[in-house]
Amino acid sequence: MESKIKLISILWSIFIFGNIQASWFNSGGYSDCVIENTKKVTIKNAINKIDAECARKYSETIPKNELKKLDGKAGVINTTGLTLAIQLYNGTDYNLTNVVVEVEGGGTKKRIYSFDLLAHSNNSINPYSTDNIYTDAFSLKEKQKITWSIISAKGYKK
Repeated sequence: MESKIKLISILWSIFIFGNIQASWFNSGGYSDCVIENTKKVTIKNAINKIDAECARKYSETIPKNELKKLDGKAGVINTTGLTLAIQLYNGTDYNLTNVVVEVEGGGTKKRIYSFDLLAHSNNSINPYSTDNIYTDAFSLKEKQKITWSIISAKGYKK
């Protein structure tokens, strides 16, 4: 029992105070990475951290021809401040981990927003599903008509 508590404490410290080292992983891909690193881990937060780090490690730039399969709608809303809200449909075979969009609204300069999906929720946007992403809406106004486009995205395949 004491050795199990020590193991859990060590794992917890590793995941809180640092990134998983690349040398821990074999080259078998995302799924093998998760399986190998969660064999004896029972703490859900530690498993989620491993999952996010493996997703980050195996993310690749999604090809331009696949970007057209990402779609959605965007707007500026007022929550506790102005927020750019995007409802994004992922029509690719990739689990999205990062999305970069260009936004322009009402004569304002074009602005680039990068969404690191793993940093905010430890979750990617699964293939063929819709999710909402948010960020501060610098230089935009509430209910302002905006145009937006996806510049690039990263993701991994399970």
